[in-house]
Amino acid sequence: MGISHHKDPALINLIKGASEWWNRFLNCDRPCWLVLVGSSETGKTHVLDWIWKEAKHRGLTHAFKASFNPRRIWWPDFVNQLRAGNAYEEIADVRSWPLLAVDEIGASRDTTGFISDQLYFMLAQRERKWTVLTSNLTMEQFTKMDERITSRALRNDGVLIEVKTVPYGSRKP
Repeated sequence: MGISHHKDPALINLIKGASEWWNRFLNCDRPCWLVLVGSSETGKTHVLDWIWKEAKHRGLTHAFKASFNPRRIWWPDFVNQLRAGNAYEEIADVRSWPLLAVDEIGASRDTTGFISDQLYFMLAQRERKWTVLTSNLTMEQFTKMDERITSRALRNDGVLIEVKTVPYGSRKP
């Protein structure tokens, strides 16, 4: 990920932080999480997709001493699958995934606590596993979302980046 053509400090910070995390991942340093928060259309999902595609493309079998199949979940769709009873086997299987990318946590309404409980159950299995999360919540909203989840995100040298910038569609070329 290059930063030379970006002038926006928030985008530079996003790319720098994600690149540092990516280098740790490639070097098989102690696994940690990367959490990207901020308003819509600021580049968070773009960065998540880049990481996921690069990891999938590289295979990284040698680094993980096992077959490597990174997984990507779009959380709002996964929540619908959970509500329909169609994703419980997959949510229990995340423990074995070497890399998990979850996009858009906090995007679904959660009046009963069901969504937070399922997200907590899934992420609790990711302790000391490479995990990337995005959320359209602000830093303050994210830290108040569910203490069980946010405390896990910050453990073990987790990287939390808030992207405060103009949405992509409103940026000047």
